[in-house]
Amino acid sequence: MGRTILPFSLQVDYLKERLFLYRRGLRKEEQLLFDEIFNSALRQLQSGALAAFPNPMDAVLLSALIELQQRQRKLEIELAKLQEKLQKNHGSD
Repeated sequence: MGRTILPFSLQVDYLKERLFLYRRGLRKEEQLLFDEIFNSALRQLQSGALAAFPNPMDAVLLSALIELQQRQRKLEIELAKLQEKLQKNHGSD
């Protein structure tokens, strides 16, 4: 018989519990960022479950990196639009 694997969401919760003292040592604003990293893993639940990494921290960190990349891409697009708008306004003076 195969080995029973905990659901990914429980693995993430367990990992977060293991890091409780680390989180507690962070400043309040950093604790919120810490929580956001773990929330990103839960938003990517299906990917984490499919990957079935031996170490759930791999999926947690990959999920956080993917979300950071998404945010960066959105900011780059927004910046480009603002720069274009600024150039148009500056060029019409």
